[in-house]
Amino acid sequence: MTGPYGGDPSATEVLAWKTRENLVAAVDAEAERLRALGLGLRDLAGAVVEAASRQSAGRPAEARMLWREALRYKLKAELPADVTARALATAWADARVDARAPELIAAAGAAVVEAYWTWLAARVRNPSTRKSYRLAVESLMTFCVKDSVARLEDVTPRAVAAWMEAETARLSASTAKSALSAVRGMFGALVRDGLLERNPALEVSGPRRAARQAATPALTAEEARRLLAAPDVTSLVGLRDRALIAVMLMSLARVSAAVGLRLGDLRRGERRTWLLLREKRGLRLDVPLSTEASAWLDAYLAEAGLLGAREGWVFRAAAGRADLLGERPLQPRNVHHMLRRRARQAGIDRAFGSHALRATGITQMLERGVRLEVVQRLAGHASPGTTRLYDRRSDAELLAGVDTAWL
Repeated sequence: MTGPYGGDPSATEVLAWKTRENLVAAVDAEAERLRALGLGLRDLAGAVVEAASRQSAGRPAEARMLWREALRYKLKAELPADVTARALATAWADARVDARAPELIAAAGAAVVEAYWTWLAARVRNPSTRKSYRLAVESLMTFCVKDSVARLEDVTPRAVAAWMEAETARLSASTAKSALSAVRGMFGALVRDGLLERNPALEVSGPRRAARQAATPALTAEEARRLLAAPDVTSLVGLRDRALIAVMLMSLARVSAAVGLRLGDLRRGERRTWLLLREKRGLRLDVPLSTEASAWLDAYLAEAGLLGAREGWVFRAAAGRADLLGERPLQPRNVHHMLRRRARQAGIDRAFGSHALRATGITQMLERGVRLEVVQRLAGHASPGTTRLYDRRSDAELLAGVDTAWL
C-alpha cells in the first residue's frame, strides 16, 4: 500500500488515508501493517488525532469511529470484558486532554509512559475519578522531584508517606485517601507490567476518617418543590430543566449519569418511565421514575420532538440564546450553572451543587418510610453505611434535642 502523499506512508498517513476513503473497518485488517510501523498506543492515538484534524474537518463522527476502532484493536487483549470501545475512546480522550506525563514517569521511558496512560484510560472508568487520579499522581511526582528524587524507581514508602502527610494537611481525609488509592493503583499497574519491582505506596496508611455524615448539603422538601417550580415551563429550556431536576431528585442519579442518558436508555411502562443509569465503577442501574417525574420528562421530550426516538442524548445543550436545543449533551458544569440560576429564581439563598439533589432524594425517601435497603439499591451504594451518610434526618433530631434541653 502506498500513501496518499506518495512513497512509504507514515503512521499518520496510513490513518489519514483510511479516514479519507471511509475505510474504518479496515483498521483491524491492517493490524499487521500498524504493528510493523512500531506504533505504541500513545503514538497510535496521536496519529489518529492528527489525521482527524487534517482530513476529517466537518466529519467528526467518522473520525471518532476510526479512533475507536484503532484503540479497540490496540487494547482488546488487555481490557475487562465489559469495557466497550466507545467507553475506551472516551476514557482515552479524557485522560489525554491537555495532559503530559509527570516528569518522573516521562523520564522512565516510553514503556512506562504508555503503561501510565493505559492505566488511566482502561482501568479508571469514571471521568471525574480519572481526572482526580491523574492529579493525585502528578502531585506525588511533583513532591518527589522537589524532594530530589531523580528516578521513578527511587520513590520509597517514606517519600509516599511524607507526601500523604502533606496532602492530609491540605485536603479532607476522604480526598487524601482517594489520592493514596490513585497512587497505589498506578504503581500497582507498573508492577504488574514488570516495569517496577515494587509498589512503594502499599505500605503507606491513609488518614482515618470518622464521618457522621457526608459533607454534601440537602435541600428541605419545601426548597426542592420551589426548585422544581422555578423553570418557566412555557419554554423548551424550562421544560428540560424541570425534567432534569426531577430525574436527579427522584432517581438519585449522579449528574454524570443524568446527562449521560441517551434516548435508548428510556423504557416506558404503563404509567412511568424506567431509566438505565450508567454510574460510577461501570455500574448500571435500572431505576423507575415517579409518575409525576415521568410526565414531566415526557412533556419535555414531546416539546423537543424526541418522544419515542431511540437515538441521541436526552438532556441537550441549548443552541445559542434562542429557545432551541442542539445535538450535544449538557455537561455537568452546565447543570451546576443551571441549578445556581434556578435556585436564585426559587429564592434559595444557600449554596449547593448537583450532588445535593442526590442527598435530598435519599433523605426525603427515608423520611417517608422507604426502607434503607431499598434506598441503597436505588442509589447504587455498595454499603448501607454509605447511604446513611447522606441521610439528613438526624440533623433535625439533634436540633430538637438541643432546643428541648435548653428550654
